[in-house]
Amino acid sequence: TMQATIAAGSLTDLCEAKLGDPTLAVALTTGIGDVVSAQPASEMWRLANETSDADFEQQFARFLRVHGHRGPNEFSLAGRDWAAFPEVAMAAINTMGDAPADRSPARLQQQLVAQREEALSAARKTMGWQSRRLDHAIRNTALWSRAREESKNQVIRGNQLTRHAFLELLRRAAENGGVPDRVGPLLLETDEFLAYLDDPPSMVDLIEERRLGHQARSDREPPFAFDTGQHHGSFPPVSTWNLRASPGQLAQPGAVFQGSAGAPGRAIGRARVLTDPAEPGALESGDVLVAPLTDPSWTPLFLAASAVVVEVGAAMSHSMIVSRELGIPCVVGIDDITRLVADGTTLEVDGQAGTVTILGS
Repeated sequence: TMQATIAAGSLTDLCEAKLGDPTLAVALTTGIGDVVSAQPASEMWRLANETSDADFEQQFARFLRVHGHRGPNEFSLAGRDWAAFPEVAMAAINTMGDAPADRSPARLQQQLVAQREEALSAARKTMGWQSRRLDHAIRNTALWSRAREESKNQVIRGNQLTRHAFLELLRRAAENGGVPDRVGPLLLETDEFLAYLDDPPSMVDLIEERRLGHQARSDREPPFAFDTGQHHGSFPPVSTWNLRASPGQLAQPGAVFQGSAGAPGRAIGRARVLTDPAEPGALESGDVLVAPLTDPSWTPLFLAASAVVVEVGAAMSHSMIVSRELGIPCVVGIDDITRLVADGTTLEVDGQAGTVTILGS
């Protein structure tokens, strides 16, 4: 991730110094191809729009064999990978079924390549003999973008093996008097968890106590950044964190939010504020997806959306890389946007300028 960020930063600096526009770096690295985290979305599109009912079951099983290790919150043992929770994948596939044909990944890829080549040709003419530096910076950015996503993909494959073993242990413990859910036992320490497996009923009360504490913390929003020196090497007391349920001051029409340019393009659509990719709710084709952050489990929803806006993200974050690959305008790094924008608000998203404008309620 660090190498990908450095490569992207170098390209941005070069575009600013030699072309007078740092946002050109976004256009020059759109639709690079072979990004592993974008592949599930393309496969899901085919399942939703190009697979017959007779072949669906077989093709969906194949999809799960290849991509089943991905899913929401995939770094966590409590995550729901598509192989263990296929209904999560089906929710995304169902959402994509209503998207128009021009949202096809193959068609978008053709458009992106043509747009990138046009932008690159103009940039080369401006830079003249120094365009070799530009080509080198673009190659580096593309290389490290792919590498970032592939390295994470391999880590998640390992996570899946651990998660499935964990789920089986939980199933056996539940049969012997343990708790029915998968989150509670994760709140135990290692020796406590081993004791739970030996005698599940003996740990049920402790799990419930931990669950209540976990819920109290989950109801609050951890600070995104803080100075550990001000807290004796630790973090701010939980009691000082804002409650997640606290409504923000809703933005009014005309308000403009400045984030980071994620992927080029401009779109106007109805905001759909989502917090869980497994519950796409009322997301319809043409809506603007507004999310706290994204991982590959969100990617299929990108194809139904006209644009993506994300609270947490930086150069070469997942939402940036995949939005560029799929040709969807994207803006990242707007704090509290999920609380400041009401669901259903009309937004204008400029992915190259990195702005989100409230047009109306």
